[in-house]
Amino acid sequence: MKKESVTKSMRGIAYLVALCASMLFSVCSFGQACQNTETFEEYSSDATTFTQAAYVFTITTTAGNPFYVDADFIGSDFGWSGTAADQVILDNSGSTTSSVPIAFGIKTTSGVFSMKSLWMLPSDEAVDAGVSGTVTFTGKLNGSVVFTVTINSATFPFNSTGLGGTNGGYTFVDFGTAALGNNANKVINELDISGSTNYTYFEMDDMVWVKGGAAPVVTTTAATGVGSSTATLNSTVNANNLSTTPGFAYSHTSSTLASGVTSVTATPATMTGTVAATTTASLTGLLPGTVYYYQAYAVNCATVLLCRL
Repeated sequence: MKKESVTKSMRGIAYLVALCASMLFSVCSFGQACQNTETFEEYSSDATTFTQAAYVFTITTTAGNPFYVDADFIGSDFGWSGTAADQVILDNSGSTTSSVPIAFGIKTTSGVFSMKSLWMLPSDEAVDAGVSGTVTFTGKLNGSVVFTVTINSATFPFNSTGLGGTNGGYTFVDFGTAALGNNANKVINELDISGSTNYTYFEMDDMVWVKGGAAPVVTTTAATGVGSSTATLNSTVNANNLSTTPGFAYSHTSSTLASGVTSVTATPATMTGTVAATTTASLTGLLPGTVYYYQAYAVNCATVLLCRL
């Protein structure tokens, strides 16, 4: 346990000891609180953008018929929510050109994200069951390739039961598995999807993604305004582009903050952005002549970080 700074004065004044142990621990697994599921149900047909959690995603087509939100099957239950049939999907329906395999992308300029999973149905223009081929996923960050992974119908029996069959004919794609390259935590702002020659039609639904960002960077700084029973705790916090709640933990019974800990929220109560900013908390009711150990922390949906220097 590193004693970063000590603030003390004459007898009868509380002693404030700032600690920094570079402790990192998880309050929720990466993406738990930031995780979002897009089912497309609220959108109208032909939409080429969708918005969730303040992120605007654009659907782009690079080959084949244009991709967009398709709500033309209301009442038909052609989609798949992950647990049951639904009605609005993302696809390239229309007068599909059989000789042109699909290629499209989902991109945002609102920030970065990680793709957790999605459900897909690749097929031919007749949406036949069991069409063989491959599907390639390419994650990009600002145009640079972060990952590329290809799966095939031998390992993933795409649409093996036909449209409306088991899981609506959809195949589950989990980017956190070895088969998908364990890419669920890779930070991207674009996901491109392409198919081999046989795949001229493609449906997608129930996209699970994580709003991007990183653990906050927290620095505990010296206390100020220390009196016989009062003090102001200080820190700087970089929220790393996620909504972050800063605070302080302090104790006069444990130098490692292992017991007798009191937590207080900081001002401001929430932070965002990518620039370090000052946080403070005013303490009252301290015991005169007593050593207090304190540490700053910050919480976002990636992690909680205690006094990272």
